[in-house]
Amino acid sequence: MVNAITRSGTNGFHGSVYEFLRNSALDARNYFEAPAPTPKASFKRNQFGGAIGGPIIKNRTFFFADYEAIRQSKGIANVLTVPSISSRNQATDPSVIKYLALYPVPATSPLCPLSAISCDVTFNGQQVVNENFVTTRIDHKFSEKDAIFGTYLYDKTPYNSPDSFGNVGLNSRPAIPLWALLPAGMRRT
Repeated sequence: MVNAITRSGTNGFHGSVYEFLRNSALDARNYFEAPAPTPKASFKRNQFGGAIGGPIIKNRTFFFADYEAIRQSKGIANVLTVPSISSRNQATDPSVIKYLALYPVPATSPLCPLSAISCDVTFNGQQVVNENFVTTRIDHKFSEKDAIFGTYLYDKTPYNSPDSFGNVGLNSRPAIPLWALLPAGMRRT
């Protein structure tokens, strides 16, 4: 269960900013990746944002606003079993040859000899995420016992990820923001 709470502003202006950076320099190699000397999948994550709150009308109307962004590029390890080079060379039907073009061509190695029917291929595709998230809130006090508030959310998160064959980037729908104007709340104490 997740419980998220937006804060009401105060009579003083307050704010904060932050940034978090992580990359693959200190990450271990993924279990499914090809062994060294093949480079491990790259990973870069930058998360940053800020918040500010304060009065609009002293002792009556307050605001709070928050912005958060994530920029991430993550290597996704994929292991595929594909037709070997000798299996490809034996294909004569044009409709089969057309589909073989979708599969990666394996390299000949001790793990994939020319006599093999199929071989495993490992590749790292990149999943890219760019998120922008905004939350705002306005509170108004009519009296010590009566108040009203409203909240507005904006979330835009397009991403791109490789398919299992590394041929096509699977995209999220075009970056259509999620608009949410939450119903205003009233409070009587």
